[in-house]
Amino acid sequence: MLEKSLTVSSKGRVEARVLVERGVYTIVEYRDPETMEVVEKKFKIYLRSEDGVVRGFLMIPLKGGNRYLGIEDTRPKQDLYVYNVDKGYEEPLFK
Repeated sequence: MLEKSLTVSSKGRVEARVLVERGVYTIVEYRDPETMEVVEKKFKIYLRSEDGVVRGFLMIPLKGGNRYLGIEDTRPKQDLYVYNVDKGYEEPLFK
């Protein structure tokens, strides 16, 4: 039954990767509104499941490499917009 979904953890324990939900995502970075220069190396990942539920995770860089601390934003997500630098206008977080 389980073959391709099995993995081994860093502690050597066999685990199964199990689907919780599936959907689409948007990644947002934070820039100065006047210069459009990146303010910090933090970014946010928004995930929208197939049933429309949106979850946001703030990714904060840790010292010493490409590691991030992910913090879930538990505030309700509604009517969020992002600025599309390539197109020069604001648009909804998810199209």
